Amino acid sequence: ASEVVRAGSPPALEREIAYRPERALGLGGLEVAEDRQAEILISLGFAVERGTPRRIITPSWRRDVEGEADIVEEVIRVEGLD
Repeated sequence: ASEVVRAGSPPALEREIAYRPERALGLGGLEVAEDRQAEILISLGFAVERGTPRRIITPSWRRDVEGEADIVEEVIRVEGLD
């Protein structure tokens, strides 16, 4: 065996996504209060930073969440549709 060689840096495991809470109604068709949306996302392991737009930091194990529509999907999935 030879020496260990590293090329480049490891990929970033977290993503930062700009999120507008009103998109839950626009994309998902369900009105969910902003505080409830933050509560849902935090319970799923996301970090939520207030601001306009909000900044959502994805957990390292959620490589499938790439944008605002994915955040809406997570909120609507937990909140539920009738």
